[in-house]
Amino acid sequence: MDRWVPVLLAFLLFPAASLAHSEKEHAELLCADFDAIEHRNADGTRTDCLNAQYAVEVDFSSKWAEGIAQALYYGLIHDRSPGLILICSNYTSPRACAAHLGRAIETLEAYSLPGRLWSCEHEANSLDDCSIQFERSWQPSSSGVLDDGLVDQQAALGDS
Repeated sequence: MDRWVPVLLAFLLFPAASLAHSEKEHAELLCADFDAIEHRNADGTRTDCLNAQYAVEVDFSSKWAEGIAQALYYGLIHDRSPGLILICSNYTSPRACAAHLGRAIETLEAYSLPGRLWSCEHEANSLDDCSIQFERSWQPSSSGVLDDGLVDQQAALGDS
């Protein structure tokens, strides 16, 4: 009995740790709302959520700069509007999350970058639980898609 006391105390004192979601789990939950799939790109990178309109990266808010770069790149190779979903981790203070979000918005605005930015609390189970923080229109390129491995995925998404 005595050996189980530390385990029980850990669950009682740190319940959030037992409910933690990884970025991949967040992507699966949040991207299901707009019929997106995870896509392995021809260059070995992975787009978290890809549908007919968006190429989306899902990251914790502390990785906002990396998330912007990945979203822009995935948007480019798939000829889709870039999207970024920033998650406020349960290990990050609300103040720090707000600062991360502010930096992301400031960067997107300063460089007139296209796309959509969602902000989600760690407990979010769908995009309905999140808020759109930034949106700027994007136009498809005339050059087409750069990722040759997307042909089968386009059929699955209903693209022609």
